[in-house]
Parts: sequence; C-alpha cells; structure tokens
Amino acid sequence: MNLSKPLSSASRIIHPLFLRALFHLPRQRSLTFGDGFDALRSKIGPIFVINLDRQPTRWADMVRELGRILDSQGVPLSNRVLRYSACDSQADLELFDGTMVQPFYTLGDQLFVEPQPHAVPDAFDLERPIMMSQAEIAVACSHIGVWKKIAQSNARYSLVLEDDIRFERSFGDILDQAWREMEDADQANPGFDILYVSYGEVRHGAPKELVSANVFRPERGLWYMSGYVLSKKGAQALLDLLPCCGPIDLWN
Repeated sequence: MNLSKPLSSASRIIHPLFLRALFHLPRQRSLTFGDGFDALRSKIGPIFVINLDRQPTRWADMVRELGRILDSQGVPLSNRVLRYSACDSQADLELFDGTMVQPFYTLGDQLFVEPQPHAVPDAFDLERPIMMSQAEIAVACSHIGVWKKIAQSNARYSLVLEDDIRFERSFGDILDQAWREMEDADQANPGFDILYVSYGEVRHGAPKELVSANVFRPERGLWYMSGYVLSKKGAQALLDLLPCCGPIDLWN
C-alpha cells in the first residue's frame, strides 16, 4: 500500500489497464478482519475511508478495491466500509478554528521527523514557523474526525484509509503474519494503539525498535500515513493530545 512514484506518460496509459486486469485475479483473503464478536474483541472491525464529496469516482474505486479482499468469513471487505465525508479546504474553512489543528509548525519539527545529517543547526532558525496549507489542515481535520468516530465505536480496532490507496497482492498475507507476530509478542490480543500499513521511511532511515521479524516500533522518520489500523484506546489517546502539530497524513 505504499505510495508509488509519479506515473510517466506511458504508465498513465498502462496503469488503468493494469487495475482492470486485477479484478480478474482471484480475490485475496485476510483473517485479521473478523466478524461479530471477533471484530469487537481481537480483530479489525470497521473500515473508514476518507473521501471528499466532490470525488465520487474515488469512492467507487475504493469500494471496488475493498471488494477484492475477503474477511475471515469470506465476506468482501466492501461490506464493512464506512465513508467519512472529508473536510474540504475549498468549502469548510470555518471549521479550522485552531482547537483541533495548530496551523503552523517549526523547522525544528520538520528536522525531527526527517533529520538532515549535513545540515548545520546554527545556520538555521529552528523556531521559524512554517504555515500549513489549507489542504493540509483539511486533511488533518478529516483524520481527527475519524478518530472521534473510532473512539465512540464498540470495535477494538478499525482501519483508516485515504481514498487514493491501492492494495498490494500480498496485503492480506502480510497483515495476517504481522498480526500473529504481535499476538505472540503480547502473549494475548495485540496491544498496540496504531499500526501503519502504509508508510515510507525518510532518506536517511527511521530509528526503530524491532518487535518481531516483520513488525517494528518507530521512533520517528516515517512519511505517508494514508493507511493505518487504530485501536479505540489509541483514538482516544490521540484526541487527548489535540491540537495536533504538522500535516497528519505526512508525519508519523
């Protein structure tokens, strides 16, 4: 699910054909998406997709994409998807009152997420404020809105997606393996608050602590939070930390 590089002109022609071909392949399955009591106790329950009202095609694509993956009972994930109407930077400016999002961050914040080994700290004003764009604020407010839904839900774990992702063919197997490893590490149900299923490491690497063979706990240095599993407890913890600082879907 990691973000891909920008498409070349030739790829823009081939890519839609490739996506259509995917729908003719056998559907993959993930046992980590439970049903009924499993979803409330130890598996992933609802799937929230953040989607702008003016982007109905993206929503339709996401429903088709989720329909290619089956849960533990063999039911398509599209049956559990919930659309979250995204904040629109072109229409919802009155929502940005500063209670949820601090509209600026500093150069020091940026360098904490992505350190630059060759930069000389004394040569920069690390406290210089950098204003977030209206689009970045809107995306942040959208994610926070989903966190509120998850904190109020009965499910222990939920999946949050932006509406421009695509699932790799091995997504189900990788997620199931990671889930089993976390269960083994915790000797019970997974005890995490947030699990990134879409990310990219910064250029010079992300400091991390290995939890298992395929799961690590990052200290900093990850980009692109366009897909993540969030626990009910984790959602409330994030809400208790508001207002957030920096672009939510970029900084992890």
